[in-house]
Amino acid sequence: MAATRTDWDLAPCGLLEIDGDRRITRANERFLARTGYTRADIQSGLSWTSLLTPAGRIFYETQLAPMLALNRSVEELLIEIVCPGGRRLPVLVTAEQTREDGTPEGERTRVALMSVPDRQQYERQLREARRQAELANDANLHVRKRLELLAGANSALASSLDVRAALGRLARVLIADLAEWCLVYAVDPDHPTELPHWAAAHVDLDRQADLDRLAPLLPLHTSGESVLRKVLAGADAMLLPEVTADDLHRMTTSADVVELVTNLGLRSVLVVPSTARAQQAAVLVLVRGEGRPRFTVDDLTEVADLAERTGIAIDNLRLYAREHSTSVALQKALLTPLPSHQSLQLASRYVPSANGSEVGGDWYDAFRQSDGTMVVVVGDVVGHDIEAAAAMGHLRGVIRTIAHTTSGTPAQTLARADRAAAGLQVRVVASAVVAGLRELGPDVFAVQWSCAGHPPPLLVRRSGEVQVLSGTSDLLLGVLPDRERRQFELEMQHGDTLVLYTDGLVERRDEDLDDGIARLAADLTGSAELSLDQLCERALEQRPAGSNDDVALLAVRVGRDDPADAAG
Repeated sequence: MAATRTDWDLAPCGLLEIDGDRRITRANERFLARTGYTRADIQSGLSWTSLLTPAGRIFYETQLAPMLALNRSVEELLIEIVCPGGRRLPVLVTAEQTREDGTPEGERTRVALMSVPDRQQYERQLREARRQAELANDANLHVRKRLELLAGANSALASSLDVRAALGRLARVLIADLAEWCLVYAVDPDHPTELPHWAAAHVDLDRQADLDRLAPLLPLHTSGESVLRKVLAGADAMLLPEVTADDLHRMTTSADVVELVTNLGLRSVLVVPSTARAQQAAVLVLVRGEGRPRFTVDDLTEVADLAERTGIAIDNLRLYAREHSTSVALQKALLTPLPSHQSLQLASRYVPSANGSEVGGDWYDAFRQSDGTMVVVVGDVVGHDIEAAAAMGHLRGVIRTIAHTTSGTPAQTLARADRAAAGLQVRVVASAVVAGLRELGPDVFAVQWSCAGHPPPLLVRRSGEVQVLSGTSDLLLGVLPDRERRQFELEMQHGDTLVLYTDGLVERRDEDLDDGIARLAADLTGSAELSLDQLCERALEQRPAGSNDDVALLAVRVGRDDPADAAG
């Protein structure tokens, strides 16, 4: 007999039930259909936090979970979940927490997930229903417009995870009905002295350039009488029904600001704060020029209500942007400067993924062993999250320490690092290539290398020919730690260049990895005449547009002068 489909299964949004250990114990059909997860995934003990991006996980642990513990519910918070295959799905989260028997063991959390497209469709349907209902009563026209404005503002903020883009769309919504021009400043309460993220919109596109010049200047040149300064400092919303030229001169210390504001048009002003989590999230500045009616108390009430209802969404965007910046800074901080060598040139590149909120697991390294051998390493930890970055830091340190202290060969270094990581419980699966360059004579080096499941190195000969050093890869690190590893050797002479890279440089979804490597080799053919930095830039041109994988690249060339200069 077929199973009965309940209201839970037929709900128009994704529904989850989570136990006290954050395991998903129940999911409806809508959730499975929209994300691609299966009943088998749920039954295997899929955890709620494993669905979240690194930024989402930080937001959940530091904000959402404490809010749930305190209030037992949260409403409409913007967050991203990760679907099978890595697809990202922005959703609005509403959650309610209960304890069936009053104990932590009986804790249950019900979560409703509405994707942004669903929300936008819902809002369109809601606006249409309101429109039909209110056509019969013109007295409700203002209420309908107010609801439409709120729906438009929420849709604008949910349309992008980029702070500047989302705030720009919000500014456009506000000038559509309320103002001639608008400025939106997203405030960071942790760094109140820094210039906020800003966005600006003018109904006259010919004046947009002047408004973009004004936006960053205005907060920097305010006097004690400036309403913007007062609201940024924590004051309530302010209405200036009529602003004279004398008022403008009293509120700013900059003649340039006076000129720009005058040219943009100024008669009446609203300055309204938007708060979230008991802190200021943004300040909205709405301006009408001559020929437009003055702002009223009703306008102030309407904008203040909108600001209150959009504060959480604005603050979430700010947190996402800060995580993005922190992620990239953290990754780059783990990559030490390259050493110098009297007979070698070294150059490196690290490019974060297009989805900048992710901390990648790719790295490069170069250092000397005690016998003078130059060791170069490029590796890639499986995964693209904070855990991958932490594992990368551990593994990079293990390889560097073992190679430096034991002066072993590349194969010995990888084998020992694999065993050490397992013994130290550094739970990591990664690919890596280690190469050692030992000087045999003037501008002649013996190169030994060993690969652990990593794309093969490329050798760009001084003649311009490119060799793919393929057929040389062993198992990934972290799979069979006791397995011995193979090693290979060749000789490099003046002008020859060894290129190590991670798969983000060559991997595309629509082709085999070997095709990407062959394409890179073809594009580097003849590049021996380029400087090492130019060669790296040419290699990076192969990176697929919009790639969601980061790239680590390291190139080593024999000889301190460029081969083209030496040949001359």
